[in-house]
Amino acid sequence: MAKSYLLPKASKQFKSNLHAHTIHSDGALTPQQMKALYQEHGYHIIAYTDHNVLNYFKELDEENFLALCGYEVDAYTQNSYGGFEKTCHLNLIARNPQTAKFIEKPAIYSVDSINDTIEKLYQANYIIHYNHPGWSAEEPADYLNLNHISAMEIYNHGCEVETNDGDARNHYDIILKHGLHWNCISTDDNHNHNTLPNNTLRTETDSCGGYTMICAPTLTYDSVIQALDDGNYYCCMGEGAPEIYHYYIEDSKLVIDCSPVKGVFVKSNSIGARFHRTSTTDSITHAEFDLTTLRGDEPYLRIELADSKRRMTFTNPYYL
Repeated sequence: MAKSYLLPKASKQFKSNLHAHTIHSDGALTPQQMKALYQEHGYHIIAYTDHNVLNYFKELDEENFLALCGYEVDAYTQNSYGGFEKTCHLNLIARNPQTAKFIEKPAIYSVDSINDTIEKLYQANYIIHYNHPGWSAEEPADYLNLNHISAMEIYNHGCEVETNDGDARNHYDIILKHGLHWNCISTDDNHNHNTLPNNTLRTETDSCGGYTMICAPTLTYDSVIQALDDGNYYCCMGEGAPEIYHYYIEDSKLVIDCSPVKGVFVKSNSIGARFHRTSTTDSITHAEFDLTTLRGDEPYLRIELADSKRRMTFTNPYYL
């Protein structure tokens, strides 16, 4: 039986930060300074997504670096909403930066108002990502009713560093278990107010901790957008997180080859992990799981990798 690759075999992997802020909103670095910092940490792509201002820094593009055009839109409660404050933030990446247009944020916080704005953004040809539900204090009743969402931040490094609520794995499982076909990304949401002048990083920094590995044939705008639309990426929590080399199905087996990890966990709509393989050390580089043992009511599978430093990597769901 031929291998069915869940990540394109022939593609290259481009380390990407898909949520970033500069001096054009509330960030501390210029777009060029941010590029220099991230290139030092092996990044190829930054989506510049300042708050409620659309920018495209095409002049930063070069052979090994690509700037994506976009912005972040938000809606806040004006006061207490059901007993507490909450907000909804959406990250937008323009599929065509040459024709991208700015859409105003929702006038009020409500699911209907937010969805009205999302519809305008969708018609304006944006990829729409749902940001940091933990930090936003949103409930399933809020985000489960959003339309046209491509992916959710399963990890937001800036929120984890600043307020200890950037890990959204539980929120993501709720989304999938309710039948929404959202992918997952990891981002920094960096503002760089704790970055030193020479581009070195303090111990606690909001940069270079959450990233998405985009699998595309070339580092071009169209190629990267196509990979995002196709879900050809995986995402990582913690600099130096596990890498995926091959990920495929062959002879009714789910197979993954990766850098050394301590645990491989296959998640579905079950309690805990549907399958797992663990070790006391980072010694696992290959794992296989027999899909013929599934109960038959699992709608999807996704993999989480974890090493001994608790750095984690997440795949998008594969639908059975």
